[in-house]
Amino acid sequence: MSFSENSRKNFEPIKCSICRGNINDMSTVYQTSFSLSIVCRECCEKFSKEDIELISNIFLSHGGYFGEHEDSMASIEDIVRKIIKKIENGPKKIELNELNVKLLHEALLHGFTPKRYIKGLQNYLEE
Repeated sequence: MSFSENSRKNFEPIKCSICRGNINDMSTVYQTSFSLSIVCRECCEKFSKEDIELISNIFLSHGGYFGEHEDSMASIEDIVRKIIKKIENGPKKIELNELNVKLLHEALLHGFTPKRYIKGLQNYLEE
């Protein structure tokens, strides 16, 4: 057994910065340009490079991972109501950009891709 094989067994597996899945084959990963986050092959297939950069930066700054609350069966409408309630009960006003990031972060936590989130938000606003 080589040194690298032996030393690798003593470490936790590398996790995808988006879905937190284990990365077993480093030859199939993507590394973001800004945060240098590592992204698994499945997330690379699911998201565009622009989405990967955005998502990894949101999770880097706000925490969590894609689909963390996926089992909650929340809709976009539920997510919007939850964020609005937090804002109404909060101590300060919130800027529109900050609101957009909070909404997208919450949607990502619930397993909505950016494309699905935007479509759901458009439908919600048209109602």
